[in-house]
Amino acid sequence: AKRKKEAEIDRICSRHYGDFLTSVSEMLKLRGAASNLTTLVTDVHRKFNTTGSDLVQVVNELNAIQTERENARKLLQSTLQCKKISALMVKTKEQIESDDHYNAMRTIESIQTEAKLLQVKSMTACLDSWLPIAINKLLYGARTEADGFVADIREHVEVLGSTILSRQAHLNVGNATPNINNDSTAGQSQTAQSGRRGSG
Repeated sequence: AKRKKEAEIDRICSRHYGDFLTSVSEMLKLRGAASNLTTLVTDVHRKFNTTGSDLVQVVNELNAIQTERENARKLLQSTLQCKKISALMVKTKEQIESDDHYNAMRTIESIQTEAKLLQVKSMTACLDSWLPIAINKLLYGARTEADGFVADIREHVEVLGSTILSRQAHLNVGNATPNINNDSTAGQSQTAQSGRRGSG
């Protein structure tokens, strides 16, 4: 009975020892897999850090490009606006020189409207010095033209007045001559009638 009991104990121990060995073997395998997994995670983390740094760099570069593009857009807009105002300035000069004062005034109004939206300090300073000169030239030209127009009107009025007076005088002389003839005829008729009465 004792041997039987020892054999049973030995059998049970052998079985559990085998299970223990199997468990230890599996644990060693898991340890190796965990070690490989740790290495893999470390490698992934390293790659992610590298890729993340590259991604941050790319994002920063994109932001810089976006900023440059916005600055270029503003610069282009300002350049086109300055070009438009410069063309209007040249047009105003030509209109003033050709005595087209009304259209020159309208063009200056357009320049003043565009200048309110202008954000280029150098162009704004140029307009601040150019506009008063152009307006003074426009006023001087318009005043000179008006003075000439008034002088022409006066000259024509004087000529017209002289012509009217001359024609009126001529008409008065023409009307006076028939009256003199009528008066002479009437006098002769009265003399003849008086002579007839005396003879009778």
